[in-house]
Amino acid sequence: MPASTMSTHLLSSALLGIVEQAGLGVVTLIENLERDELLRSRLTRYEVQRQLKTLADSLGQIIPPDRQLMPELDWDGRQSMRAPLSTLTPSPALDEAVWCA
Repeated sequence: MPASTMSTHLLSSALLGIVEQAGLGVVTLIENLERDELLRSRLTRYEVQRQLKTLADSLGQIIPPDRQLMPELDWDGRQSMRAPLSTLTPSPALDEAVWCA
């Protein structure tokens, strides 16, 4: 395996580790919360948004050949989350991104 290929696989592996940690953080934060409870809680909502942005940004850095190895992931859906999660201004799109992610 060429060094450049190994390097990109290592990077993807590290990014997937970040994705896993961010996902676990979100699950922990929203466990047993209803939608309205999450959206009313400024601190929890902010942290969930931050973790989801980390997750989306990390997935966005995984190269297409490595993405093809994981067809079960909704790559387009995750990328469409990035824009709403990048703003701190409350909006229906942000609410939907935070809740549906």
